Amino acid sequence: MGNAGRNGGEYYTPRPLIRAMIDVLQPQIGETIYDGAAGSAGFLCEAYDYLRQREGLSTSDLTTLQTSTFYAKEKNHSLM
Repeated sequence: MGNAGRNGGEYYTPRPLIRAMIDVLQPQIGETIYDGAAGSAGFLCEAYDYLRQREGLSTSDLTTLQTSTFYAKEKNHSLM
């Protein structure tokens, strides 16, 4: 986790662990999903997939997913 002389290490959470987190949290349409250490945005992608697979999504639900659900921040600005 990081090399000597650098500001910090990077850790990439395995997708199976992210999916388990999503299953426990069970996010709902209309809630805000924030990842404060987005990195490759794996958590946000998996949350989107989880929500998108719900049956009976309306056009309004899809608009909410696309415009006002997901937010992120990343310390390493060189990735953005």
